[in-house]
Amino acid sequence: MLIAGYFISKQKLVRFFILHILLVLTTLHTNGFASDSIFDSNENEEVTIGYNTISADNNKTNNYFIKEITKSNLSDLYKTVFTFEYSYETSIKKNNNGVLNIHTGLIGGKCSGDVFYKGFNVSDIMIPDLVDFELIVLSNDQFFESITVKGLQFDSGNIVKHDFNLDYFENTSNYSIKLENIHFYSPIGDEDEFDQRIKLIDNYVASISLLQNATNRFDSIDVQNSDVVLDTYIELNELNRIYKEISKCDFIDELGIRDNDPLDYFDMLTKLERKLTSYRSVYNQLLNSLHGIKLRENLANCATKYVDLVSRELEMSQLVTHDLSPLFYSMGRIDYENSEVTEFLLGMDDIYSKANMPYKELPSESFTDLVIQKYTEKAENFILDQKYYLAKGLLLNAQSLEMTGVTDSPAIVDLDIMLSKATYGIYNSYLHITDRAIEIGNYELAERYIEKAKVFQLQNSNSIISNASVKRMMEKLITLYIYKGDEMNEYKEYDKALYCFVKADEISNSIDRYNFSYEINRGQREAVNGLYTKKILEAHNSLEIGNFDDAGSLISQANSLLKNNPTVIHRTSSFIEVEKEINRHFYEELISEGVVFLSKSNYELAIEKLTKAEKLNYRFMFEDSGRVKDLIASSQIPNIQRQCEISKLYLSRNEPEKAKVIYQNCLQIQFKYDLVDNSEVQQSLTYLNNEIFAKDCAYSNIQFAKLLGHSEQMISSGDYMKAVNMLNKSDELFEENPYCGLNIRHARNLLDEYSPAAEYQTLALDAHKALKNGDHEIFLDIYKKMETLSENYDIVRSRIEPMPLHYLFTVKNNLALLESTMEYYQMNDNYDIALDILHVLENNDISSKNTRGMQVELAEQMVVYDKSTNKTSNPKQNVEKYTEGSTWFRHFKKAYIENW
Repeated sequence: MLIAGYFISKQKLVRFFILHILLVLTTLHTNGFASDSIFDSNENEEVTIGYNTISADNNKTNNYFIKEITKSNLSDLYKTVFTFEYSYETSIKKNNNGVLNIHTGLIGGKCSGDVFYKGFNVSDIMIPDLVDFELIVLSNDQFFESITVKGLQFDSGNIVKHDFNLDYFENTSNYSIKLENIHFYSPIGDEDEFDQRIKLIDNYVASISLLQNATNRFDSIDVQNSDVVLDTYIELNELNRIYKEISKCDFIDELGIRDNDPLDYFDMLTKLERKLTSYRSVYNQLLNSLHGIKLRENLANCATKYVDLVSRELEMSQLVTHDLSPLFYSMGRIDYENSEVTEFLLGMDDIYSKANMPYKELPSESFTDLVIQKYTEKAENFILDQKYYLAKGLLLNAQSLEMTGVTDSPAIVDLDIMLSKATYGIYNSYLHITDRAIEIGNYELAERYIEKAKVFQLQNSNSIISNASVKRMMEKLITLYIYKGDEMNEYKEYDKALYCFVKADEISNSIDRYNFSYEINRGQREAVNGLYTKKILEAHNSLEIGNFDDAGSLISQANSLLKNNPTVIHRTSSFIEVEKEINRHFYEELISEGVVFLSKSNYELAIEKLTKAEKLNYRFMFEDSGRVKDLIASSQIPNIQRQCEISKLYLSRNEPEKAKVIYQNCLQIQFKYDLVDNSEVQQSLTYLNNEIFAKDCAYSNIQFAKLLGHSEQMISSGDYMKAVNMLNKSDELFEENPYCGLNIRHARNLLDEYSPAAEYQTLALDAHKALKNGDHEIFLDIYKKMETLSENYDIVRSRIEPMPLHYLFTVKNNLALLESTMEYYQMNDNYDIALDILHVLENNDISSKNTRGMQVELAEQMVVYDKSTNKTSNPKQNVEKYTEGSTWFRHFKKAYIENW
């Protein structure tokens, strides 16, 4: 789609349309909230983007755009540039919580300048999608805070926003924002989109040439000559095929050619269509008027003519420029369809019927076979001429025709063998170019074509089974890289030598050939050591003339070599001396900058610079007699005071943890820089500590009161477990805050008083659980503990209804359990409890008959026990007391009296 001369890609269409609307809305938004704004700024800017020699990922795509535009325009790489227009808004708003709301928005516009490829504006793809920038907040025109933003992505409206918050001081009101180091760029994926666009444009340009060629071919057609009517038929069918193919090219819609047709594609297409219509009309009239046609050529000649016509576009693909070649080649490739072949042959039958040919000699019986034969013959000639791509195109045509099945006999030749020849020829051509590139010393070109050969071999592994040729060529290239590397070492061109040996190593590893390892490692060691020494020498020379930045860069490169090759390079005394001298300069420079910032009361930047100097001093041991530490201490005094003020803001916003972190950091700074005796620092920290303590105590008292109140509520409701849990937490809170006046005595009194009751309830839950799981012995042990608690603590007896044994299970469902329980108590001489269990059975309407055995067994054991304790007691009186006169215990009575 075209708007004001700009083609807009689908991905970026939306952002282009709503750009100006968003600008208006953004302005309205800013004005609408001006009441709490303390800073607003809107700026319109533009940036010029050219080829960037700095190797970085965020330069790659822009560089790619520039290179492709340069190739199209035949212009100078470093003079090809485009301009990106953008605007940005920044604002600062205050709220009542001591916070600054920082807002930044960038709005992208259009690209202009060198943004045309063959007359088409491709700027919509070149519009950057990503941005990096540094945002600096100033307070009273002094540095206050800065952040670096990386890889922020524009949204569909071509807008990026970045918002964040900062704490502010009440005594400062003049805040402002600066944006620096703004860098716009596009992701790697945009290169593919750009490639697709220029391919469409190339095809559009190529289509004009194709249309012109096709139109000119009408001049050689003698449409009114009845002697060449078959030739005319074949020519017109081929031109019609080209017309249909070229009229449905994808660039028509993708490039919006209907709205913007600078090369008059549609005019030329219409001209071809009219010519074709006119000539076919004359041809049809001529054919209809003929009753006897004398054919001058036999069918084989017709097949030859047909193949020659089809091959014209294939052959032209090798004559036109590289960017136009793909469309010509594709026009020479035919994917035959059965219906089209049948229609073509019926037309030939119509001509032959006019020539009074017998039915058995009609072309549909043999023409397709002849065409396949002519395809293969012509392809073979191409192969002999080493035109392998052309040969492959014709053979693929023949294969496509054969697959339609509109043939009378099997293929005359084995097309697979011919295709293998063509494919292998292409493969060998890659190897030949590689060989020539190696001969002239263009190793990078050789490597590219080796890679092409490798990929081609994998794609055609059915035809090219072995990759041995590629491996031999790669081994040859390894040898040449080693030779070149040794040569560069001799000339002391160590960086080039290292490059050669690295490439040799990469290629060697890629084909699993390690017999070159010795030569590669030897040359690499020499190159690395030579480069290391060279960098040190160059750094020393730069140091001598006062070029400290270059000296620093060079010694850094030497240091990188040292780190990356620890077993090859050793730290030399010259490196140590040069590195120390360079860093001494930077050390003094950092101190000077720190002093300047300190004099301007810009303490944050002063500390930043001086801390870096301190690290350099720690590393290189410069003699400074504590100078840097004293300067940092001077900067830290107001810095600590500022940090204490920030902590107070956090406390006012109920964020004590943040305040504590700052307080601890300040204590460390105070200790590190000997500021313990500094009254200003001590006063600020003492005040802050008191504020934190007061805040903590106030919060602790509230929490303690809540815990205590909640525990008393649980006590009132009889939930002693929760009550004790709350009381334990209140005790922990006291241990953490012993000086906050918490009423721990009352809490601990409640804890001592109600802990047994909580334990009793906990045991009751455990008893239920054991019973549910069928753990009878565990259940009985727990119940015994519960009885002990009930006996020992009045709080259990008075506050908790004693839990009878039978309450813990359903009698009718647990008769066997009751029996085993009785046996347990009997074994432990707890006959009262065993007798209670029988009463439970009585109360639950269990038949006396069903409990006869239990009654008799208990009676027999109790007789023995009672006799041992009181032989003179009356058994009848005993029985009456035990059974309370109930007839349900008749089996017990009888057994007791009989056994006395």
